[in-house]
Amino acid sequence: MPDEDVRAQDAVMEQQYALAGARHYHDAVYLCGDQRWPTADHLFGFAAECALKSLLLRFAVHDVSTYRNGTAANRARWVNPLTGKEDWLGHINQVLGAAPLLAYGRGGPAFVEAVDRLNVFASWDLADRYRDGRQVSDSVVAGRQEAARLALSLYELYELTGRTS
Repeated sequence: MPDEDVRAQDAVMEQQYALAGARHYHDAVYLCGDQRWPTADHLFGFAAECALKSLLLRFAVHDVSTYRNGTAANRARWVNPLTGKEDWLGHINQVLGAAPLLAYGRGGPAFVEAVDRLNVFASWDLADRYRDGRQVSDSVVAGRQEAARLALSLYELYELTGRTS
């Protein structure tokens, strides 16, 4: 695939992640109003994940590549500069490890500090959606809502400024 086509496909995915993140966030807020904590928690995790993936595709494309040709449903992956190994950009608890790729320049330390606040998702587990929901309390959801809002705010800030630092 020519480089121009690859960049165009990355731009489409970046935009799709951003739109999905906002949609998941708003749906989660709606569910909170009905005290449906487990599903709201699930969607806040997806909202933060989508915002970070969008940022990674836009600003760290030199470190993020995308599987193409129909394999693995076009899932993005990254190379960990500390280990040199590739890994999938999975769900929010896995994407947090790639977020420091965005922390460079004068704004790098502030970005790292913001990403540290997203660590409330470190224990978030996709498999929670199959459990009975007792592991998710309203206080857990409140913290994750705040973190998801932060991730979306970072995306909005970087969308406006066109840079991460």
